[in-house]
Amino acid sequence: MYKQMYTEGFKTNIVHLNFDEKTNTVTYKYDDGKEVKAEYKYRGYDILQWQENVYGVFYKLERVDKNSKAPKYLRICDEYLKSVDNNNNMFAWISDKSFDDAYDTQHWLGFSRDQISDKEIAEVFKEEMAEEAGNGGEEKKEDKKKKRRKIKRKTRKKIKRRKERKQKGRQERRR
Repeated sequence: MYKQMYTEGFKTNIVHLNFDEKTNTVTYKYDDGKEVKAEYKYRGYDILQWQENVYGVFYKLERVDKNSKAPKYLRICDEYLKSVDNNNNMFAWISDKSFDDAYDTQHWLGFSRDQISDKEIAEVFKEEMAEEAGNGGEEKKEDKKKKRRKIKRKTRKKIKRRKERKQKGRQERRR
């Protein structure tokens, strides 16, 4: 079930994303070697729940450059894969229509840092999926409440860190 879901979900001709925080640009590298670059503006975030006890913070970016061929709307959700040290894993959804259109539960782009191999990523996903399914999906109400509180705390901390970095960047640009 998961193999088919991830095989279909990760299908894309975009092989690399590069974020430049100083210039607010995103560079998309395609499988044919072509690169497309555009400046984006932060447009807020959504906290979405796509399964019981499974939440994600989606940051919304809108392309500023009207002449660029890069996708107009970009939603990103950065995740930490706990089984791999210092691994930043990011999921992205893109669209030229709207932010809502950029959230497709069947197709998403998945990216990890360059230093991790495909085999390592696959192993991490297998471990995490087995962990999630470990008790047959049966959880006590107390455990569910604890998980929910933990997710909310992590989400608030993530948002706070993002705001602090954004504020720091603004202060540096003013100088």
